[in-house]
Amino acid sequence: MEDTELVKEFCTACENGDTERLERILADGYRFHHRADDRRAGKREFIQMITRLKRAVPDLRFDVREIRPGEPVRGKVRLSGSHKNTLDLSTIGGPRVESTGRRFELPEEPGEWRIKNGLIQEHKVENVPGGGLAGILDQLGAKVPAQRP
Repeated sequence: MEDTELVKEFCTACENGDTERLERILADGYRFHHRADDRRAGKREFIQMITRLKRAVPDLRFDVREIRPGEPVRGKVRLSGSHKNTLDLSTIGGPRVESTGRRFELPEEPGEWRIKNGLIQEHKVENVPGGGLAGILDQLGAKVPAQRP
């Protein structure tokens, strides 16, 4: 599978909350880093975060745009969805937000994926005003936790 196809598969797995697929395509040493709120996670933390986000936002969308091959693979993703159930981010230092029924739509967020031996090793997302979990929480009207030092 080409690297760009692997990134698209990753986004589809996130959108669908497909933890089995994420387990298969993320390296054991996978690292996620979102610069907007300095969120960092390993493979297990990331999968747990996606699971909780999908549970809270059943219509979660990862709109993938402009995926370009290279090392790293680069592209843009825009997250959106409707907050229908409790969003519990306590395991990653975030709040627990009861359902608001509100819809959120984040701005396009540039990202890069490092791939080796057919597995995603690292995923970095650039800082975009209104992006990241902080952007979701803000649009839901929830208290945004302070950034990590």
